[in-house]
Amino acid sequence: MFSSQRSPRQESSSPISFRLGGLDAEGTLVNLSSSGALFRFDAALPFGPEAVGQIVVFTAWFDVGPLLKSPATAIRYFEEPDSKLLAVRYLQDEASSV
Repeated sequence: MFSSQRSPRQESSSPISFRLGGLDAEGTLVNLSSSGALFRFDAALPFGPEAVGQIVVFTAWFDVGPLLKSPATAIRYFEEPDSKLLAVRYLQDEASSV
């Protein structure tokens, strides 16, 4: 399977809070790297594929160290039966790769 990850990922299961589309929500960090992160949130939250391209701001997190940055741009959206996931890229990395 093709992987578009540019940076090594660190697995995590830390609870996070984030803001997307003017709504504050809770989720769980799945993994993170120096360029982005993947997090999971409840399937009942009103976020879908339209979240891709929007700004995500991490407002709180627990025990993930200095790698987590804020804000970020949603770059991928995934659905699972009981949850949804967003992959994000930190904004400063996007600016430097243009």
